[in-house]
Amino acid sequence: MGQGTILFRPEPIQITSENWLTATGGYNFSVAIKSDSTLSAWGGGKYIYGNFAELTSIPARIGNENNWKFVIAGYYCAYGIKTDGTLWAWGWNKYGTLGDSTTIDRPTPVQIGKHFLGKVKYISTASYSIAVITEDGSLWTWGGNKEGQLGDGTNIDKYYPVQIGSAGEWKTVACGTTCIFAIKTDGTLWAWGKNTKGYLGDGTTISHNTPVQIGSDSDWADISYDRLTLALKKDGTLWAWGWNYYAGIGNGTLQDVLNPIQIGKDNDWVSAKSFYMRSFGKKKTELFGDGDKVSGTKKLKRLTQFIYQQKWKTLAM
Repeated sequence: MGQGTILFRPEPIQITSENWLTATGGYNFSVAIKSDSTLSAWGGGKYIYGNFAELTSIPARIGNENNWKFVIAGYYCAYGIKTDGTLWAWGWNKYGTLGDSTTIDRPTPVQIGKHFLGKVKYISTASYSIAVITEDGSLWTWGGNKEGQLGDGTNIDKYYPVQIGSAGEWKTVACGTTCIFAIKTDGTLWAWGKNTKGYLGDGTTISHNTPVQIGSDSDWADISYDRLTLALKKDGTLWAWGWNYYAGIGNGTLQDVLNPIQIGKDNDWVSAKSFYMRSFGKKKTELFGDGDKVSGTKKLKRLTQFIYQQKWKTLAM
């Protein structure tokens, strides 16, 4: 957690007094960018710190560069976008998760798609699959593809980025463990991959290895997925569907949901994130959650405001 100990913390605590631009948590580690655009990480350090061996309980700097713009942590690996829009990756590389056309682990950042990938605008990752959107609106995916989650019409792993659809189509993307969701520039929602619990939201449990449109609405604004899906519409309403084993959907039941349903009647949601069948949402400065033990002690079947008094600015899983 970066606070200098290995103690479990059921409530939020501040990590150093320094100023940070962005932070993200991966599998047993976290990585963040400071206000001076340098990169730091802490936690389980194998594959992350440059020598495949270290572990640190406080933030440790990665390299000497001070031109990092965005970073996201994955499954024993991490991806960063520099200020010039180039994409870099390092860490564990089984299934080709780094996208450098190999399965060789990389202890330090290597550039991805140098000769064909344009300036990267957005990136999402979960377990073994990765998706990025470039400034021209192109969508690229790579990594593990057992469930057809890359969307290229196959179930074969890809060690390098493959383009999905056409340039100019895509606005944002959310990777899940076995499926991917993306919103096009026209506001429509698309999904592909494993669908055994209704993950995709197309009203079926049939899996797809190419993008399928979810409903006919064209006012989707943002989306998050980890075994259940949370999505925001442009009017600020919150929608959810998928596997509901831990009551993470927030509709008061434990039944799986195969189509998007609105959660409550509020229209002032600004962010929503799902994490292993739990849900977290943010309004202006208030934080909410539901699912198993999201409050540290109990299962919540409806989104419930946390008691923490801090003024929250952003939310990440």
